[in-house]
Amino acid sequence: MIIPDSVTLPPMILAVFVATLFGKFWLVPVWIQDPSLLRSVMAFFTGVWQPIGSTASVPAWIGPHPNLHGLAVSLAGWLVGGGLIWGIRLIGHAALRREAMGFGDVVLMAMVGAFLGWQPTVVAIFLAACLSIPLILSTRLFAWNREIPFGPFLSIGTLVTLLGWKWIWPRVEMYFSLGVLLPVVALVFGVGLFVLLALIRIIKRALGWSLYEEDGFFEEWTSADQLSHFSGETVDRQQGQWRRDSWPGESAGRGQSQWEQWRRPR
Repeated sequence: MIIPDSVTLPPMILAVFVATLFGKFWLVPVWIQDPSLLRSVMAFFTGVWQPIGSTASVPAWIGPHPNLHGLAVSLAGWLVGGGLIWGIRLIGHAALRREAMGFGDVVLMAMVGAFLGWQPTVVAIFLAACLSIPLILSTRLFAWNREIPFGPFLSIGTLVTLLGWKWIWPRVEMYFSLGVLLPVVALVFGVGLFVLLALIRIIKRALGWSLYEEDGFFEEWTSADQLSHFSGETVDRQQGQWRRDSWPGESAGRGQSQWEQWRRPR
């Protein structure tokens, strides 16, 4: 199932606009950093790294510029929400040699991030992965279709995050207070995910298990079927219209220039 852009793009734009206009619709400031926690982590790298970053937990410009902060929260959520799913999608494709996640999930979480901010969006993605585990295990046990849509779990994870935020945030605040170390943590997790997926692929090949589903006929109407159906409905660009002159390159780009010259000789 494909989520149409008409459902995700307008709310995404609306979220950025409203966040900028009012400057108060956010769950967590765009940036928090616990100096004591950062110094404790840096203590492991004494002599190699020096403590860096601001000594304040929250940037000082947030108070005087609430509208700018609202814009920053929304844009950061949009970037992290879409970028994180896109990164997982690229890592999965590189490790498994197949599409691991649809682009609709990227757009969906970009929209969610524009509303909630980047920290709640990361939590929602983590909860979605946890919620999907029972269904994944059941597909292995009962040999159902192994390709399951992740969008519903992302939606449920977002709803759980939003409704339970006041209980969730105290338990995860410490991790988001690492400040400048968060990109390093994200890089470590990304490399670990790639290595794990690559090992799974290697082990399956060594055991003689099929890496992918066998090609065959499935009684399922896929997105490709839907697009082919729509394109087949409008093979003739001028169907149901008065004949009009158009740029020849348009039909040539569709591979139909010779067909149109035969159908409508000038």
